[in-house]
Amino acid sequence: VGERMQHTKPNSTRSFRVITDPPAARNVSRSMAFSVVDLPGYYRNMADLAGLELNALIRVIDSIPFFSNGPRHLLLRRVILQVLREDRIDAWQPIVDEEVDTAISRLGNSAVVDLVEDFADPLFARVMTRLFGLPRDQADNLNRWAETVRFVSELLLPIRRVRQMNDAADQLLEAIRSKDARTRRLRDTSIASMLERAAGTDLTAEEVDALIAGLFIAGQTTAHTLSNILLLVLRLDPEQRPLPTDPAPRRNAVEDLIRRGGAPQYLLRIAREDKTVGGHDLEVGDPVLVHIPSANRLTDGAGIPPATTGGCPFGQAPDVKPHFSFGAGIHHCPGAPLARMLIDTALHKLLNAFPEIELLDPEPEMFGTDIIKSPRSLSSRLTATAS
Repeated sequence: VGERMQHTKPNSTRSFRVITDPPAARNVSRSMAFSVVDLPGYYRNMADLAGLELNALIRVIDSIPFFSNGPRHLLLRRVILQVLREDRIDAWQPIVDEEVDTAISRLGNSAVVDLVEDFADPLFARVMTRLFGLPRDQADNLNRWAETVRFVSELLLPIRRVRQMNDAADQLLEAIRSKDARTRRLRDTSIASMLERAAGTDLTAEEVDALIAGLFIAGQTTAHTLSNILLLVLRLDPEQRPLPTDPAPRRNAVEDLIRRGGAPQYLLRIAREDKTVGGHDLEVGDPVLVHIPSANRLTDGAGIPPATTGGCPFGQAPDVKPHFSFGAGIHHCPGAPLARMLIDTALHKLLNAFPEIELLDPEPEMFGTDIIKSPRSLSSRLTATAS
């Protein structure tokens, strides 16, 4: 049954109708009777009404498929899928392997580490920087700017925060559009160059740069999801942590972990027609929040399945797929294959290198916003390293 907002702490969302009944949540997520929010239009109206200069922010969010509808959405999705769809993603596995190995080697220099600050966040930044042919020495800056802009999907932000997002978007675009000789060489052999070719004349060079920025920003959900998954796995006994060795069970286990540990908690949809859903009578234009854990049939959020006699307990349920941690329907995340690759590789290599990691705080403080949930830190002791 749909309920008023009770699953997240910000006051700004309490007036939204929230769908928590699993069948209703899945129906709203997939139904053409609901559209995504026109976020670029929202910020254009804000700029006009408040007299703000938000050009950089609007350019970036106008290039994120999740926030677009109609022909624009289909164009962006087509361009991205030509590069990042599942049957083409294997070409980037060596870069992901190399960056994960480097991140793990850095951990080995410390007895106690924070797997958010020292592993998941910087790993994502360095992988994306490499894949998109951006200067590696700018990884931390790029990640910081993208993290600032990522709050664009939060609800009812103050003007001061909106200005900060526009400034960060401007800095991010400036770094991406840099065409000095070194950056040009990096870009020519990267996903960025492939996106340029895939876009052809349908997108301008500036729009391709904005698309790269949008992928960097939207992709940060991968780092938050990896942190959630690490929390789930490290709460288990060491013998239950390793992923299955056979490909099919391993894929299923990773998918189940993403289903349970997905950082996004809500999908915001707008009713296109009068409709009754989950006990709510909706009129055209009414906003609805779909509770993703409910759509994923996780009644208490991302919990851990019952302990088994041995081996990985994840991936055993018959309803692991499809899930909604990457969105749903035509707004399913086109970068999902890359996210799966990074999560699978990072988790497998980390547990192989440090099979007896001790999670020092099994109940860490969670980073909670209107939309995203993940641990602020994962303080851990690297007690035993595999040879």
